[in-house]
Amino acid sequence: MILVTSTRLRIFDHLSSDFIDAMDVLLKRRAQLIIDCIGLPKRGRLLDLGGGPGRYAMEFKKNCPQLEVFIFDLSLDCT
Repeated sequence: MILVTSTRLRIFDHLSSDFIDAMDVLLKRRAQLIIDCIGLPKRGRLLDLGGGPGRYAMEFKKNCPQLEVFIFDLSLDCT
């Protein structure tokens, strides 16, 4: 068992926030590369299997507002 003190928890929260921000920037760049490589239809439906928090799906939707985007993930991280 690991005991986490409030000081360690605050440090972890700060590092976690920085990590999430960095991953968000990286995923936005990757999403744009995917869009550039394969293209996306202007209309239709897109299913993001294992979409996690939905970062890719959000970027695809921003790029193609008429696209219906669905995320399927077993985690509780979807927003």
